[in-house]
Amino acid sequence: MSGLAGISVLLTRPLADTEDLATTIESRGGIALRAPMIEIEPISPEAQRWPAPEADFTATVFTSKRAVEFGFAAWSRRLASKPAHTVCAVGPGTAAALAEVGVTSVVVPASAFNSEGLLALEVLAAEQVRGRTIVIIKGRGGRDVLTQALRARGAEVGEVECYVRRQAVVSIESLMARASVAQVDFAVVTSTESLNYLVKALHQACLRPIFDAQLIVPGRRIAQAVRAAGFSRDPLVVDNPANDSIIECLMNKAGTTS
Repeated sequence: MSGLAGISVLLTRPLADTEDLATTIESRGGIALRAPMIEIEPISPEAQRWPAPEADFTATVFTSKRAVEFGFAAWSRRLASKPAHTVCAVGPGTAAALAEVGVTSVVVPASAFNSEGLLALEVLAAEQVRGRTIVIIKGRGGRDVLTQALRARGAEVGEVECYVRRQAVVSIESLMARASVAQVDFAVVTSTESLNYLVKALHQACLRPIFDAQLIVPGRRIAQAVRAAGFSRDPLVVDNPANDSIIECLMNKAGTTS
């Protein structure tokens, strides 16, 4: 019998980021409920605001795969040829997206794939960035921890917003009905924004039983938000949001509860 046979997993990432994980879950006998809480819309290159090209650049930080998808073309025209320019990626998925477009020399945090992990990189240390310009390619809004910390270290920070996240319209109740799922066993939530939209959707649809599902999250910050949101179980925290980590967590937990 497959390791996830009959186990239902609610996936809340944008659809473009969900399919590989969903397919893996299904290949192991599980039921993947594709319920994206966020839609991604690109900001046109003409509307993106870039720092002046004469600035003393030291590094560019790509904060997501979508940042590569929607910001790389403009970046390559403006900054790719800058001497002694370092490219940083928030995690392995973003680094892989950069490799696909030909950027293979990329600095990635060793473990924490978030703003705190980026800030621990030697290339972004105060003595490296003081008086220099760092470009952060990102989505509109979100946390400003990275920007504020780099400015506190004496860097000039140019934020380039190349996409917008919006709340997606999805009926979790309909997804469950089509899959003949009476109760969601697990839910994967990889950002506080997705969590907030999920909680809103559950309240609007009167799906209170899903608050009893076992959530899987990457990091303590999201875990704290899950507890505050009223879910009945303590969330499972994975080291990073990569699919392999999530699948390993699912397999281990499903094995202990089956």
